[in-house]
Amino acid sequence: MQEFFPYVIISFFTSIISATIGMAGGTALLSLMLFVQPVSTVIPLHAAAQFISNASRSWLLRNHVAKSLFYPFALGSVIGNLISLY
Repeated sequence: MQEFFPYVIISFFTSIISATIGMAGGTALLSLMLFVQPVSTVIPLHAAAQFISNASRSWLLRNHVAKSLFYPFALGSVIGNLISLY
């Protein structure tokens, strides 16, 4: 349990930065995590933390999403990702 404590503290404070300023929390999280773990571990952990953060925010604010903008953007994202595979 003790090995997770630095991540909880780091995540908490970088979330405050993101909530207050509106940006740079993810960058600060990535930078601070490098003091605790090697790069090969930090990148997947940071990706998971950002994915969970963004997915939960999207879920909580789903009623405020402009569907007329979301669906074309989502379709374009899928097409762009498929094109990038080749």
